[in-house]
Amino acid sequence: MKIRVYRSVINSVPSVVVRTTDWGRDDLDAILRVGEPEVEIGGRFEKCRKPADRSNTCDIAMSMLGCIDSNDRWPDCQCDDSTDAGYSEDDDSFTVPCMKVKVRSGFPVMVDFSPDYFKCPQSIAKIWSSEVAERISRAVGALRLLGSVLSSEEETYVV
Repeated sequence: MKIRVYRSVINSVPSVVVRTTDWGRDDLDAILRVGEPEVEIGGRFEKCRKPADRSNTCDIAMSMLGCIDSNDRWPDCQCDDSTDAGYSEDDDSFTVPCMKVKVRSGFPVMVDFSPDYFKCPQSIAKIWSSEVAERISRAVGALRLLGSVLSSEEETYVV
């Protein structure tokens, strides 16, 4: 599976298209076995991110199984009533309207970052697309973890 990000500027408005392509047979089989995961492409995004923490793949896997956090959201997403309102920006973060998208059938997704809402929309577009690509990667990693075929056999002998 590949994540492709296309950035452009149309009429002075930065635009980003994110798509997932080239799905392998194993990934498609995993989707058939455990279902297609969703990722949150909105929410509150930090402008200065800490290095990616890849340790929560198991948390996301548990979320796919129905053990999601108390807010019924993915563990890495910060969506609440304030982020559902629309686009906004402050000194440390920015928000994009919340929207869950299936990792295969829900893409491509296009988002415009208007200068009406953001001081530096090209930088915001780059941060958003990087974070969304990271969320997709973690969800597909969890899919692969859950979708792997494990089999075992026990034999019991009665004497």
